[in-house]
Amino acid sequence: MQWTDFSVGAGPALVGAVVLGLFASSAMLLRRRWVAPARLRSRRRVLPLLEAASLICELAGGEHLAISVIARRSDQDLSVHEWFARSLAAVVPTYRKIDERTFERLGQPLLADFEYRFIYIRKADIRAYMRWARTLL
Repeated sequence: MQWTDFSVGAGPALVGAVVLGLFASSAMLLRRRWVAPARLRSRRRVLPLLEAASLICELAGGEHLAISVIARRSDQDLSVHEWFARSLAAVVPTYRKIDERTFERLGQPLLADFEYRFIYIRKADIRAYMRWARTLL
C-alpha cells in the first residue's frame, strides 16, 4: 500500500483558508454596531420621562448592565421603571413642556415628589445616560 504525502501541498493552503475564514468572520462580528431602537430613531427630539425610563430599562436589561441589576434590587416601593425615571432625572437635564414646541429646562436635582408625566428628556441625553451606564461595574 502506497501512502500519499498531503502535508506539503494541501496543508499550508488549508491552514491559510481556515485562518482567512476566521479573520473574516471575526472582522464581521467586530463591525456590528449598536442599532438604536425605533423610539430613539423617531423624529421627536424629546421623550416623556417614563417612556425614556422604559426604554432604558429595556436597553440596560438587554445588555445585562450592572445598573439593571441595581434597579431590580433597589427600593421595594418603586417599580424598575420608576427607579430608572428617578435615576435619569438625577443624572441628565430634565425639561417641562410649555407648548407644542417649547420646553423649559428644570433645575437639578428634582425633588422626590415630582410628577413624571410632565417631565421630558432629550434623546441625546438618553444616549449619554446609556454611555454612562455602560461604564458602571
